[in-house]
Amino acid sequence: MAIVKMSRFNLIFFHERRGSLLRKLQHFKYVHLEQLKETDLSKQFNLQEVTVEENIKAVDEQIRQTTFIIDQLQPFDFREKGLMQIKDGMPSLDLETLESKAESIQLEKIYEQVREVIDDKERINREITYINEQIVELDKWTQLNFPLRDLNQFHRSTVHLGVISKALFERFKIKLDEHDLVYYDIINEESQDLYVLLIAHKEKQQTINELMLKYGFNEVSLRFEKSPKEEIESRIDQLHQYEKKA
Repeated sequence: MAIVKMSRFNLIFFHERRGSLLRKLQHFKYVHLEQLKETDLSKQFNLQEVTVEENIKAVDEQIRQTTFIIDQLQPFDFREKGLMQIKDGMPSLDLETLESKAESIQLEKIYEQVREVIDDKERINREITYINEQIVELDKWTQLNFPLRDLNQFHRSTVHLGVISKALFERFKIKLDEHDLVYYDIINEESQDLYVLLIAHKEKQQTINELMLKYGFNEVSLRFEKSPKEEIESRIDQLHQYEKKA
């Protein structure tokens, strides 16, 4: 592109015409406004330099909203790109047409609509993540074939579900076997840990609490109503519903 020498000139106008004149200057595309230097002329006419619009924050907000809309909708723009777009012909718009199209766009309304859809999608994704986490947690206890709400129905005993290291379980087991009115069962196992159901009479509770603390028995709270298998099936159904919406 050829380098064109720019001309410097002084433009003096009434403040009331400031907006319209600035818009007209934009048609020239390459206009650079310099800081007003204090001269005899500026003192004589009490001239003031052109400052940024007071509503610059509003403009910044429009830019932010526009960027957000573009970023969110870009993946769904299936128009031809690159060379194919050039081959089909690029649209040519003059400044007035472009300004007219821009003024016709209801930016605030579009932003709110896109924001609502994105917020809803993020909420659904959070729900899907939460449900998957619950399924992983329940899957470790599927050998419990009774409603989990029944764990709190014992009047004379307390029920504990927990995880303990395999390395510590044998010593923990030996200590449990020293007491009557205590029942335990291994529900599931992984490479390093065991998932254990422990039931003890309430008169043994203090002793059991001390043993659990000593041997690293980490209690698990399953706040569900049905059996683990039934709860998992219910959540899989929920996932299918959410995935349709997502």
